[in-house]
Amino acid sequence: MNPEVHPYPALGENGLFAIRWPEFEYRPAQQKMSSLIWERCQEGGYALIEAGTGTGKSLAYLYPVFLAVQENQFQTLPVIISTYTINLQQQLIEKEIPFLNQTLGSSRQTALLLGRGNYLCWRKLHFFRQNLSLLEPAYRNCFERVWRSASQQVGSVEQLGYALPSFLREKITSESATCLRKYCSYQNSCFWVAARKKAFSAEVVIVNHHLFFTDLAMRRQGGFSDEGLVLPPYQFVIFDEAHHLAEVAGEHLGMGIDQNEINHFCHRLLQQDGKWGRGWLPSLRQRLVGNLTDLAQLQTAIQLLEQSLIPGLLELENLFHAFFQALDHHQLFRPTRFRANESKQRFTADLLTDPYLSKVVNQLRQALDEWVSQLSRFVDGLEEVEALREDFVFLAEAGHFFTGISASLPLLLDGSDDQFVSWLTIRPDSRGQTVRTMLNRVPLQLGDLLHRQLFTQVKGGVLTSATLTVKGDFSYIKERLGLDLSPSETCREGIFASPFNYQANVSVIIARDLPPPEDPSYLAAVSTLLPR
Repeated sequence: MNPEVHPYPALGENGLFAIRWPEFEYRPAQQKMSSLIWERCQEGGYALIEAGTGTGKSLAYLYPVFLAVQENQFQTLPVIISTYTINLQQQLIEKEIPFLNQTLGSSRQTALLLGRGNYLCWRKLHFFRQNLSLLEPAYRNCFERVWRSASQQVGSVEQLGYALPSFLREKITSESATCLRKYCSYQNSCFWVAARKKAFSAEVVIVNHHLFFTDLAMRRQGGFSDEGLVLPPYQFVIFDEAHHLAEVAGEHLGMGIDQNEINHFCHRLLQQDGKWGRGWLPSLRQRLVGNLTDLAQLQTAIQLLEQSLIPGLLELENLFHAFFQALDHHQLFRPTRFRANESKQRFTADLLTDPYLSKVVNQLRQALDEWVSQLSRFVDGLEEVEALREDFVFLAEAGHFFTGISASLPLLLDGSDDQFVSWLTIRPDSRGQTVRTMLNRVPLQLGDLLHRQLFTQVKGGVLTSATLTVKGDFSYIKERLGLDLSPSETCREGIFASPFNYQANVSVIIARDLPPPEDPSYLAAVSTLLPR
């Protein structure tokens, strides 16, 4: 390592950035923050940094990381930078990183990796291009627009530059449940494959917290350096907007079931009405007849489909409805039912002691296990039929989905285990009627899990945000995330105040004559007030 290389001088009042960019604003807090991060890049360990608005956090961590990559400080690349919002990701990719590369006169290899569902799927696009009549007329012009964009190598929904209706988005974006992988004719031009390939060869990869912890949950199952994971192997990670980490980590490292997700999956499998598309199972009979040449296999498959799978799924829909209705009306959650807004209520009892709920759950689990068993018989041999491989992949995913629910239910309903936190979320509509119910369970000691599964597995990292402390103390966030379990010398702390003079430059104005926000005239009233 070159001892003369250090980020501090370049960010100084007369440093490299000030010389090359006359409009560069010297910020002492930014300079000190970059030095702390440079130290972590060299020595390993972690830095907890609270930096107020206007500190210039992005440049304060990007510059030392780029220098460390240049000086070969990391044995394993890429460095992962994880944010909570898409806006910050775009700022890093479109503004901060190009600015930094231009200043340094070099170009570090960087990549933005989004969740799989953000990428267009060529196989689906080609299917609807050839079968446009299967789309409702209202969506056809939008599809043609997407097709033109994809033909110009615009591969993600975010790059389109316009809103994509949710109905159409589901039809044409990538998903693991229907991906043919090595059997796909479009694998060489796949936008998702290309994005991952770029990430695996990059020096710095930008992701969001949800994708990061989705990947970490997979690493818990298959090992930290498993090559089949979403993200490439890494040894240094920077979390910006780190005040969201505990919430997002809990979502992905715990377990839960979501009424909307279940309803959506059942609808995709079973939808039987409507001119513009049918569910997977009702439409499958025609594909079986056209592609299974063995008459005995065809008869068995159709019999299973029409006498077991479709009726069984109808029964599952009814049982799921009864299950969520029983939860919604359970005595523990009655006060929640009459709230106008989304509410979360923790429970510390084993809900299966309730006779009625226990009966519904037992019926549901038995029906789930039986349906998955019949599905396994049905898909046996489908993978070998090229025209039915997508059916095989999706139905195998359906089996995995329902098996997971069956296994999770007893654990999710047992709130008496003091090693876990269990809660029910109820989301009502404007009339107070429940439209969505979610059950969640996360380890009470989430920090212990993160300590073992993340922080002891990598060389180091940085956690930064404008709000990480409680009255200037990092103890709470350290305990929540498990950083208190590491030796104190491996976790440095830094608090850098905002350079903004709020008292001199900010006014709080309360308008007394505006209509309420839900009033149709609110937007017009605000727009006339703001220019003043």
